[in-house]
Amino acid sequence: MHELHQRVAPSQIIVGWFSTTGGGLNSSDALIQEHYSKEVTASYGPVHLRLDTSLQQDKLPCSTFVSRGLALGDKPLGMEFVEVPCDVAYGDVERVGVSLLVSGDPEKGKPTAEQETLATSITRLTALLGKAQAYVEDVVAYVEDVVAGRREGDASVGRYLADTLAVVPHLEPAAFERMFNEGVQDDLLLSYFAHLVRSQVSLAERLGTAALPLI
Repeated sequence: MHELHQRVAPSQIIVGWFSTTGGGLNSSDALIQEHYSKEVTASYGPVHLRLDTSLQQDKLPCSTFVSRGLALGDKPLGMEFVEVPCDVAYGDVERVGVSLLVSGDPEKGKPTAEQETLATSITRLTALLGKAQAYVEDVVAYVEDVVAGRREGDASVGRYLADTLAVVPHLEPAAFERMFNEGVQDDLLLSYFAHLVRSQVSLAERLGTAALPLI
């Protein structure tokens, strides 16, 4: 798999491996680290990323480690993990997904009311549009206050708003409505097929046979 990926993206290299756990380091981590030390070509060796999925205090913390060998003279004794600083950088799209993941109930393991509200794509789209509308109203109120002299303007905020408006595509209302309706129709079609497949599988399980066609 790595060789095939290198053909497509030869500039990318393996920098390490990750694990999802709520505990500390264990002996198996050293074995996996030793395996990846043979694959990683970076000078600092493989990086071990640990993601704590226990969601303590409604957080999703992560930590990174590098390893160094321990030796007594010329005799190797083992491996030591050394924690290194870790900064998490993600975009707006990833921010929505992470916020939804950490918004569940860690005690009962069930989704909260907000997650249940975002169960369908249409409802999720409606919620996102509502948030976008609220942001736009805040921006409009800020601009009106600055123009009216009720608030002192900030040049950095003005440049940010200008750059944001510059990347917004200019579409005619009819073209935007057509694109929006086409997207909604595609989403409804996918939802229909998903429910159809789920119904067929449930029917096949109740009849005790796998001979029923899915579609």
